[in-house]
Amino acid sequence: MTLLMPFRPPVPLEGAIFMEVDWVYPWRKSEPKKNKTEGRLPCFTRPDADNLMKFFADICGRLGMYLDDSQIADLRFRKYWGDRPGIGVKMGRIKNEV
Repeated sequence: MTLLMPFRPPVPLEGAIFMEVDWVYPWRKSEPKKNKTEGRLPCFTRPDADNLMKFFADICGRLGMYLDDSQIADLRFRKYWGDRPGIGVKMGRIKNEV
């Protein structure tokens, strides 16, 4: 939560929103060097992507990034092993909502 606080919007997003999350784990020690040439590789181990996303969406809601996680109408979650571990997020209002 502490790392996300500086990125909170001044007021919670309202209406329909989109969210893209890239969750990158550091390479496994056993990972062959040939696999690392791509820069990242899909991660297919636990925890499950849907559990990570639910946890992350709840944290964003508690920080006041939006009013409720039910507002997320467009969601993309990707889980990788890679050179640059971390969590990348892109979020905003969907402009063409009715």
